Amino acid sequence: MDLAAIDSRAEAVKLAQDLHRRGLLSLEWMVHAWVCLRDQGCVKSIPKHPFLLLLGFYDDMAAKQKSFRIQRYISQELDERVGEVLLKSVSSDPAVAARTLFKPR
Repeated sequence: MDLAAIDSRAEAVKLAQDLHRRGLLSLEWMVHAWVCLRDQGCVKSIPKHPFLLLLGFYDDMAAKQKSFRIQRYISQELDERVGEVLLKSVSSDPAVAARTLFKPR
């Protein structure tokens, strides 16, 4: 099995289909979850190949940080991306920015 980086969504879908055909449904699900994170812009917080998740991708990070949580690690990258997109979308119009950031309850 080649664990080189998967560079395209098509490669990942092909891998998922192959896993499904072999009856490896848990691995297929893992590949789909990995694809979803890649689609959302995760590049630093997930490995270059989904099978590296099974080979301890997060173990080194967990050993270095006392309270390492995978969900928090991935969420931080997504939060940064959402923040950047939000700033770009509202920075040109102060009225839109005010309505977006300060919604009355």
